[in-house]
Amino acid sequence: MHIKSLVCAFVLFFLSVGSESARAYDNKLDVAIGYFSVNGTNNDTNKKAAVSGVGAYQIRYRRALTSHFDFAAGYSLYFKQVITGSSIYGLNLEVIYFPLSASGTIESKTDNITLSVAERLRPFVSGSFLQRNFSGLQTTFVGFGAGAGAEYTLTQNMSFISYARYAMLNATSLSTATELTLTAGLVFGF
Repeated sequence: MHIKSLVCAFVLFFLSVGSESARAYDNKLDVAIGYFSVNGTNNDTNKKAAVSGVGAYQIRYRRALTSHFDFAAGYSLYFKQVITGSSIYGLNLEVIYFPLSASGTIESKTDNITLSVAERLRPFVSGSFLQRNFSGLQTTFVGFGAGAGAEYTLTQNMSFISYARYAMLNATSLSTATELTLTAGLVFGF
Protein backbone atom coordinates (compact mmCIF):
# COMPACT_ATOMS: atom_id res chain seq x y z
CA MET A 1 0.00 0.00 0.00
CA HIS A 2 1.24 3.49 -0.78
CA ILE A 3 1.88 6.06 1.96
CA LYS A 4 -0.78 8.28 0.35
CA SER A 5 -3.36 5.49 0.64
CA LEU A 6 -2.45 4.86 4.27
CA VAL A 7 -2.79 8.56 5.12
CA CYS A 8 -6.17 8.75 3.35
CA ALA A 9 -7.38 5.62 5.15
CA PHE A 10 -6.30 7.06 8.52
CA VAL A 11 -7.98 10.40 7.80
CA LEU A 12 -11.14 8.62 6.64
CA PHE A 13 -11.21 6.50 9.81
CA PHE A 14 -10.58 9.55 12.01
CA LEU A 15 -13.34 11.55 10.29
CA SER A 16 -15.81 8.66 10.33
CA VAL A 17 -15.64 8.34 14.13
CA GLY A 18 -17.54 11.58 14.63
CA SER A 19 -19.05 11.98 11.20
CA GLU A 20 -22.65 12.02 10.12
CA SER A 21 -21.98 9.20 7.65
CA ALA A 22 -19.21 6.99 6.32
CA ARG A 23 -20.20 4.60 3.55
CA ALA A 24 -19.39 3.07 0.22
CA TYR A 25 -21.79 3.80 -2.60
CA ASP A 26 -24.74 1.59 -1.72
CA ASN A 27 -26.17 1.19 -5.22
CA LYS A 28 -24.44 0.34 -8.48
CA LEU A 29 -25.57 -0.41 -12.01
CA ASP A 30 -23.31 -2.57 -14.24
CA VAL A 31 -23.62 -2.72 -18.01
CA ALA A 32 -21.29 -5.13 -19.83
CA ILE A 33 -20.74 -6.84 -23.19
CA GLY A 34 -18.43 -9.64 -24.20
CA TYR A 35 -17.87 -13.25 -25.20
CA PHE A 36 -19.82 -16.35 -24.14
CA SER A 37 -19.70 -20.10 -24.66
CA VAL A 38 -22.56 -22.43 -23.68
CA ASN A 39 -22.52 -26.20 -24.21
CA GLY A 40 -25.56 -28.25 -23.32
CA THR A 41 -27.34 -31.57 -23.63
CA ASN A 42 -31.09 -32.23 -23.49
CA ASN A 43 -31.40 -35.88 -22.43
CA ASP A 44 -35.19 -35.90 -23.12
CA THR A 45 -34.58 -35.31 -26.84
CA ASN A 46 -30.98 -36.61 -27.06
CA LYS A 47 -30.05 -33.24 -28.51
CA LYS A 48 -26.72 -31.47 -27.97
CA ALA A 49 -25.94 -27.84 -28.68
CA ALA A 50 -22.91 -25.59 -28.44
CA VAL A 51 -23.30 -21.86 -28.91
CA SER A 52 -20.58 -19.23 -28.57
CA GLY A 53 -19.86 -15.75 -29.81
CA VAL A 54 -19.27 -12.10 -28.99
CA GLY A 55 -22.95 -11.37 -28.38
CA ALA A 56 -23.02 -11.47 -24.55
CA TYR A 57 -24.97 -8.60 -22.96
CA GLN A 58 -25.42 -8.23 -19.21
CA ILE A 59 -27.01 -5.70 -16.91
CA ARG A 60 -27.15 -5.94 -13.14
CA TYR A 61 -28.13 -3.89 -10.14
CA ARG A 62 -25.78 -4.17 -7.16
CA ARG A 63 -26.40 -3.26 -3.56
CA ALA A 64 -23.63 -3.03 -0.95
CA LEU A 65 -24.24 -5.42 1.95
CA THR A 66 -21.04 -4.39 3.75
CA SER A 67 -17.97 -2.46 2.62
CA HIS A 68 -16.54 -5.69 1.10
CA PHE A 69 -19.68 -7.55 -0.05
CA ASP A 70 -22.20 -6.66 -2.76
CA PHE A 71 -25.40 -8.49 -3.71
CA ALA A 72 -26.33 -8.34 -7.40
CA ALA A 73 -29.46 -9.17 -9.38
CA GLY A 74 -29.18 -9.04 -13.14
CA TYR A 75 -30.14 -10.34 -16.54
CA SER A 76 -28.00 -11.92 -19.27
CA LEU A 77 -28.79 -12.18 -22.97
CA TYR A 78 -26.53 -14.08 -25.39
CA PHE A 79 -26.78 -14.12 -29.19
CA LYS A 80 -24.71 -16.38 -31.43
CA GLN A 81 -24.23 -13.67 -34.08
CA VAL A 82 -23.86 -10.43 -32.06
CA ILE A 83 -27.61 -9.55 -32.13
CA THR A 84 -29.19 -12.45 -34.06
CA GLY A 85 -29.15 -16.24 -34.14
CA SER A 86 -29.62 -18.71 -31.31
CA SER A 87 -30.38 -16.98 -28.04
CA ILE A 88 -29.84 -17.82 -24.40
CA TYR A 89 -31.22 -15.61 -21.66
CA GLY A 90 -31.97 -15.58 -17.98
CA LEU A 91 -31.57 -14.19 -14.48
CA ASN A 92 -28.42 -13.92 -12.34
CA LEU A 93 -28.21 -13.60 -8.55
CA GLU A 94 -24.70 -13.02 -7.20
CA VAL A 95 -22.72 -12.34 -4.06
CA ILE A 96 -19.53 -10.41 -4.85
CA TYR A 97 -16.60 -10.22 -2.42
CA PHE A 98 -13.80 -7.64 -2.60
CA PRO A 99 -11.01 -9.18 -0.46
CA LEU A 100 -8.41 -6.42 -0.84
CA SER A 101 -10.49 -3.24 -0.82
CA ALA A 102 -13.92 -1.75 -0.28
CA SER A 103 -16.42 -2.50 -3.03
CA GLY A 104 -16.54 1.14 -4.12
CA THR A 105 -15.91 4.70 -3.12
CA ILE A 106 -16.06 5.32 0.61
CA GLU A 107 -17.33 8.73 1.57
CA SER A 108 -17.13 10.44 4.95
CA LYS A 109 -19.00 13.66 5.73
CA THR A 110 -18.76 16.04 8.66
CA ASP A 111 -20.26 19.50 9.00
CA ASN A 112 -17.58 21.17 6.86
CA ILE A 113 -15.64 18.36 5.19
CA THR A 114 -16.45 15.61 2.71
CA LEU A 115 -13.75 13.04 1.99
CA SER A 116 -14.08 10.37 -0.72
CA VAL A 117 -11.57 7.54 -1.05
CA ALA A 118 -11.50 4.78 -3.66
CA GLU A 119 -8.82 2.23 -4.45
CA ARG A 120 -7.89 2.51 -8.12
CA LEU A 121 -7.96 -1.27 -8.71
CA ARG A 122 -10.45 -3.49 -6.84
CA PRO A 123 -10.24 -7.24 -7.58
CA PHE A 124 -13.19 -9.45 -6.62
CA VAL A 125 -14.53 -13.00 -6.60
CA SER A 126 -18.17 -14.03 -6.83
CA GLY A 127 -20.60 -16.86 -6.39
CA SER A 128 -23.81 -16.91 -8.41
CA PHE A 129 -27.12 -18.65 -8.95
CA LEU A 130 -28.20 -18.64 -12.61
CA GLN A 131 -31.33 -19.46 -14.59
CA ARG A 132 -30.99 -19.88 -18.36
CA ASN A 133 -33.50 -20.48 -21.15
CA PHE A 134 -31.59 -22.18 -23.96
CA SER A 135 -33.62 -21.91 -27.19
CA GLY A 136 -31.33 -24.34 -29.05
CA LEU A 137 -32.24 -27.12 -26.61
CA GLN A 138 -35.74 -25.90 -25.70
CA THR A 139 -34.80 -26.30 -22.03
CA THR A 140 -34.57 -24.14 -18.92
CA PHE A 141 -31.44 -24.70 -16.85
CA VAL A 142 -30.52 -23.57 -13.33
CA GLY A 143 -27.25 -23.84 -11.48
CA PHE A 144 -24.34 -22.23 -9.74
CA GLY A 145 -21.30 -20.39 -10.98
CA ALA A 146 -18.06 -18.87 -9.76
CA GLY A 147 -16.35 -15.82 -11.11
CA ALA A 148 -13.50 -13.39 -10.71
CA GLY A 149 -12.69 -9.96 -12.03
CA ALA A 150 -11.64 -6.44 -11.21
CA GLU A 151 -12.98 -2.91 -11.20
CA TYR A 152 -10.81 0.06 -12.13
CA THR A 153 -11.90 3.46 -10.83
CA LEU A 154 -12.44 6.06 -13.56
CA THR A 155 -14.25 8.76 -11.56
CA GLN A 156 -15.76 9.03 -8.09
CA ASN A 157 -18.93 7.21 -9.17
CA MET A 158 -17.90 5.34 -12.34
CA SER A 159 -15.61 2.33 -12.83
CA PHE A 160 -14.50 0.02 -15.63
CA ILE A 161 -15.21 -3.67 -14.90
CA SER A 162 -13.87 -6.88 -16.43
CA TYR A 163 -15.30 -10.21 -15.34
CA ALA A 164 -15.06 -13.94 -16.05
CA ARG A 165 -17.62 -16.48 -14.83
CA TYR A 166 -17.96 -20.26 -15.22
CA ALA A 167 -21.22 -22.04 -14.37
CA MET A 168 -22.51 -25.60 -14.28
CA LEU A 169 -26.25 -25.84 -14.99
CA ASN A 170 -28.82 -28.63 -14.73
CA ALA A 171 -32.37 -29.29 -15.90
CA THR A 172 -34.86 -32.14 -15.64
CA SER A 173 -33.94 -35.65 -16.83
CA LEU A 174 -30.25 -35.08 -16.08
CA SER A 175 -29.89 -32.49 -18.84
CA THR A 176 -26.77 -30.40 -18.27
CA ALA A 177 -25.03 -27.32 -19.59
CA THR A 178 -21.88 -25.31 -18.92
CA GLU A 179 -21.48 -21.59 -19.42
CA LEU A 180 -18.37 -19.43 -19.72
CA THR A 181 -18.63 -15.64 -20.02
CA LEU A 182 -15.92 -13.01 -20.40
CA THR A 183 -17.33 -9.48 -20.22
CA ALA A 184 -16.22 -5.88 -19.81
CA GLY A 185 -18.22 -2.73 -19.20
CA LEU A 186 -18.99 0.17 -16.90
CA VAL A 187 -20.23 0.42 -13.30
CA PHE A 188 -22.20 3.49 -12.22
CA GLY A 189 -22.43 4.19 -8.48
CA PHE A 190 -25.30 6.18 -6.96
